[in-house]
Amino acid sequence: MNDAHICTRGKIWDLHIHSNQCYSITDPKLKKLSVAEYVSSILEALSDFKDLEMISFTDHNHICFDLYKAFYDAKSRISLLPGIEIDVALEKGGTAKHLVVYFDAMNDLGKLQSLATKINAFLEKRNVGSGPGKQPVDIHELLDELLGYKVDFVLSPHALKQGKRGIDYDWHPLPEEEMSNEIKKFRDQFFCFWESSGKSEIARAVEFLKRMESDELISVVAFSDSKGLEDLKAYAKEPPQYFNSLPNFNGLKLVGSEISRITHSQTFVDENDLGSFIGSIEFEGQCLGLSPRLNAIIGGRGSGKSVLLDSLANSLDPSKGDLQESRRAFVSGLQIKVRTMSGFDISSGQFRFDYYNQNYVASLFSKSGDEFNTEIEKYFSDTFSKVESIDKGSIERGNSERFYQLLESFEDKLPENIVGFVDKLVVDVKDGLEMNIGERKSKAKVDVSGRAESLPRWLAPFVPPAAFPPKTFVVDQVNTIADRSKKVHVSDTFSSCDRT
Repeated sequence: MNDAHICTRGKIWDLHIHSNQCYSITDPKLKKLSVAEYVSSILEALSDFKDLEMISFTDHNHICFDLYKAFYDAKSRISLLPGIEIDVALEKGGTAKHLVVYFDAMNDLGKLQSLATKINAFLEKRNVGSGPGKQPVDIHELLDELLGYKVDFVLSPHALKQGKRGIDYDWHPLPEEEMSNEIKKFRDQFFCFWESSGKSEIARAVEFLKRMESDELISVVAFSDSKGLEDLKAYAKEPPQYFNSLPNFNGLKLVGSEISRITHSQTFVDENDLGSFIGSIEFEGQCLGLSPRLNAIIGGRGSGKSVLLDSLANSLDPSKGDLQESRRAFVSGLQIKVRTMSGFDISSGQFRFDYYNQNYVASLFSKSGDEFNTEIEKYFSDTFSKVESIDKGSIERGNSERFYQLLESFEDKLPENIVGFVDKLVVDVKDGLEMNIGERKSKAKVDVSGRAESLPRWLAPFVPPAAFPPKTFVVDQVNTIADRSKKVHVSDTFSSCDRT
């Protein structure tokens, strides 16, 4: 799986879907479908949702192995995470709460078949369910059973939904302190998710957790809980959340531990900006995908972290950095290719970067007192001076290019727009120059003799120097247009307000 695609665009997950193998399905047409037919139907229903990346069939108190196998055999682009929804009692004699369990058994049919056989037998033996004659399973008994399978799992209870089946239902009548203790008891043991429904319910759940000082420790997630294809499509069309993580079991765990990976709007890097980021490093035959966000390299002493970073810095610009010559000579012999997120190779000197190697960082924090302050001050002053220089240069270059492009478009356009053009140029120095230029009604030629030389003086109070080279630029461009088209409409505006 390429992490670049995940981290450059928030994705849709729906990890609570009831299949046609679940007793709660009420659609008679779906119930009549075979497992293979149902898989074909759901894949067709989801085919238009390109950002939908992971789902889970979480049927009540049963895992249908044949369903998962048929889905995996279909070789879909969508990841399928094994899951189940279980009726659980948090205390003896308590009301049933719905608890969703996800397992680390994606695409592992051997592990999944063994898991499904064991948990189905366990729940069936205890007559677990919410219908007549059924009962919830004790949470502690369930946990003991799950731990015995030696398959990693995570739990997601319902919250602020489904009335008595919501995990929080029995806590609300309690005094604040007692309620907080109940939440912390379950939070600290095994709950890193709470599943709620739509955006309003998510907001209520977050606010409730905030009161309990748990909002930064429990991720509130929302899935469709769909029992039919139309509900599933409606959720995928307008999802309340987007997930910025890999579509697998470990990605789900990250979402539980890093709440910032869940967003209410889709975050992504514009395709036009992909060339500004390093997308992949091919190092000694191994390809490492990077994201435009924070990338961390984790490994023990001597595992090659510094060698990789030194090689990367040396590849991007051998003349830059504080690498010792012996170190530079060593990494220069290693094979490394660097590409942008748009897939283009990065040649030496093309990519601007700052690099502080391990020795520099270690020496920096070995300093103290005035020596440390001086080093830090020097570091930040150098950094900000570079930023200012880059910013100024980009503004000058951008304004010059935009001015030239827009000025050429004035052929056969309304002459009055030159005033708006100048105003827009002055106001939106850093933003884009966007104008709606109307067609010129009159096509009559305009005599501009003697007027072009006054343009720089007229424009001087309005146009900042950073926009283009002084004085001659505008005159040259107007005359160029005049020579080519013989219709210099822009001078109509200047005739009534010539500032000679």
